[in-house]
Amino acid sequence: VRAALDAVMADFSAVDAISDQAERADAFQAVVADCVGKNDVDRLTALFQHLLSEGEGATRRVLESMPQALAALAPAPLRAFCEAALEALEPRRSSYIKLDVHLRELLSEVLQNEGEFEAAARVLSVAATSANAGSASFSDQEKTELCVKVAELFLVEEMSAQAETYVNRASTFVFNATEPMTILRHKVCKARVLDAKREFYKAACIFYQLSQTQNDDIDHDSIAEMLSNACTCVILAGAGERGRHRLMGSIYRDPRAVELDHFEVLENMYRERLLRWEEGGALVRFEAALAEHQKADVGGGLTVLQRAVNEHNMLAASRVYSNVAFAELGTLLGVDAASAEDTASKMIKEGRLEATIDQVAGVLAFAAGAEALSAWDEHIKHLCLEVNAVAEAAAKKYPAVAPA
Repeated sequence: VRAALDAVMADFSAVDAISDQAERADAFQAVVADCVGKNDVDRLTALFQHLLSEGEGATRRVLESMPQALAALAPAPLRAFCEAALEALEPRRSSYIKLDVHLRELLSEVLQNEGEFEAAARVLSVAATSANAGSASFSDQEKTELCVKVAELFLVEEMSAQAETYVNRASTFVFNATEPMTILRHKVCKARVLDAKREFYKAACIFYQLSQTQNDDIDHDSIAEMLSNACTCVILAGAGERGRHRLMGSIYRDPRAVELDHFEVLENMYRERLLRWEEGGALVRFEAALAEHQKADVGGGLTVLQRAVNEHNMLAASRVYSNVAFAELGTLLGVDAASAEDTASKMIKEGRLEATIDQVAGVLAFAAGAEALSAWDEHIKHLCLEVNAVAEAAAKKYPAVAPA
């Protein structure tokens, strides 16, 4: 081993003896290429440490260009080299920020390919932090790209809290990002984080906005997935939340909506019909398709969807009844009277239900509030659009009877 090490160092010493800076740099580049071609990690690591010990002039340029040559290494040798190089670089990382970032990008890619997404995210998160610190060395596009990539990797492992940190960091630079796809990916990450935090209405707004994107670089299936995500999130959003019904209407009227797996649930909610849990029914199928965080227990023995359905049915009841006893309302919602009162109380407190509670009489009295009027306006608008569409179709088919 000692003899082999001496031979390696002698090889480097011969290159060090070259006086011309450009020729010495070319000679070291040739050594790098030879190591990469032979997947010789030990020699390549020794060379990296040797160059790092000098770190000036030609040797620094060779160091900083090394990551470009490493792409030809096989995955296992590349991982071994990057790990060793980063360890050697750690004490001097602040002096080689770009080199550190590029090595971490290479290592992160190897880890991703091996399915180690959390490890890949943590390696790349250090690169993102370094890029942010070296503000003069990296553009806002590069900083945004790094933060978005870290967020995406954390989200693969359902680590939304960690992902949110990097989504928020990217928000500082994304307005100056130059790549449309990076900007779109940031929005997707933001929506997924909001979804994971159960801020479903906010998530639905972003998903719906993304579903309207006109970009040839995005495939049809990805756009359709955004519309499906918007549908799911708006269904799970709190009934009566400001803007929710309007957004639900926009999704419902989208020509692609009828192709969604859960269009039936969306339609019934938008039409403010009472929803029923039936074996093999639309709600049961919808619940089975939800992600794990969307099936979570939210207290009171209810899941996210059960709460959303109960709150929706509460609003649907307000369109039918002017007042109702909690015992009867509980039967309507499929819960006991006390749970029905708790749901109503919470919605009233949050401004999502226009009603008053008479606890002595055990009665809930509904009022026609702004949300009810808004819903009525939406129904009238939808009816007028349908009448107009019928009139246009009739005029096209029977032009003789069409008004001049």
